[in-house]
Amino acid sequence: MASGCKTWFEAAHEARVPIGSEGWHLCLQWGRLHHEEDGARWVEEGYRFVYRDDKSNQKPFRAQTRIPSLKKVLELINQAKREGWGDFDTGE
Repeated sequence: MASGCKTWFEAAHEARVPIGSEGWHLCLQWGRLHHEEDGARWVEEGYRFVYRDDKSNQKPFRAQTRIPSLKKVLELINQAKREGWGDFDTGE
């Protein structure tokens, strides 16, 4: 019987911008995506978007994050660049 795939993200860097009036933030993260499946383990590095509330709890989305505007994405990218991690590249 297959155990399925277990995946989790280890964030090394995060930039945030507020979204709406209910305390949510759209976040751009750089980190490592860890995978385990049927005894095999592997890691991928890269960027991802997530939402967090005002207490830093991640919003429970399944696999997709709605992006309200590219203006917000550019704000996050520029913040990441100012902090020194916005030009990371996996080489893929």
